[in-house]
Amino acid sequence: MGKIGRHRRLYGTDIYKNWVETGKLPEILDFISECAKKLVSQREMCEQLGINQSTFSSMKKFHPDIQAAIDKAKYELKKPFSFSDVTRSNFWG
Repeated sequence: MGKIGRHRRLYGTDIYKNWVETGKLPEILDFISECAKKLVSQREMCEQLGINQSTFSSMKKFHPDIQAAIDKAKYELKKPFSFSDVTRSNFWG
């Protein structure tokens, strides 16, 4: 089964393709990113998106921009705690 056939869950069409065609993809990627920043579980995120978790997991594999949105959000979440941002002089006053 190819890329497209794996995500036919929403009204018989490819969910990702539907998001692209309706112009909702940027909004969906922002939503996914915000969920990742707020440590929302994948289950909860999928409930809000109206898709099942296995479909979402498959979509992350075939559409790198979805995984990238999650990875970037997690990186940003950790970024303020990076030791490279803390120098000896500003840490000890």
